[in-house]
Amino acid sequence: MGIAKIIGGIFGILIILLIVAGIDVYLSVDTIRNQTDDFKVSDPTFELADTNDSVIISIEVDSPKLGFIPKGINVEVTIMKNGVVYDKIEDTLDLGKKDVITFNMTIESADATTIATGGSVVLSAEIKITPVLFGIKVPFSKDLDPVAITLER
Repeated sequence: MGIAKIIGGIFGILIILLIVAGIDVYLSVDTIRNQTDDFKVSDPTFELADTNDSVIISIEVDSPKLGFIPKGINVEVTIMKNGVVYDKIEDTLDLGKKDVITFNMTIESADATTIATGGSVVLSAEIKITPVLFGIKVPFSKDLDPVAITLER
């Protein structure tokens, strides 16, 4: 009878942990779905290379801490020009922290010429966030408002 009680106790503890984890995940996904104001994405900063052929773009992402179980978000940034994908980057950030996503993007030669001659190139950054729990993406994502980027000298 002693082993049956131990196995029953372990099974009971596992059931309670699964219930708590399920509630935590549900509330976290619900917060991401309904309270996107808690997620803040800064205006991008960029540093154009002297040769106008590449740019380093930095975007600061601030996210709320959700629940008690450590979680993250997968941030997918798609840089678009006139509806065409220009570049794409993906990074996973811990929730509850302020992080900076930085990536180096090569500029097409025609756009580099436009910038070099005093013109400007307008791009947009489309941002999609997906919750991550224990390293696994939750099958739900949220698109944030696009951010305009103007490259000029």
